[in-house]
Amino acid sequence: MTLSELMGVFPGYVSVLVHDSKGKLALKGHPHDFLIGLYQKHGNHRVQSCIPIAPYTVEITIEEVYT
Repeated sequence: MTLSELMGVFPGYVSVLVHDSKGKLALKGHPHDFLIGLYQKHGNHRVQSCIPIAPYTVEITIEEVYT
């Protein structure tokens, strides 16, 4: 599943923390930011894990980002 596919099923009031497995990327926002907003360029990265860490907050690990 890609990040944009996952963000498409979350309601807008959920906070998401996105990082890669190597720690080179860390982003915080709402699903809208990853679909058509500030972080949409990361939408095609594959999701490795998605873990709820608090009410309305999810931590997502994506494939390694090469910069």
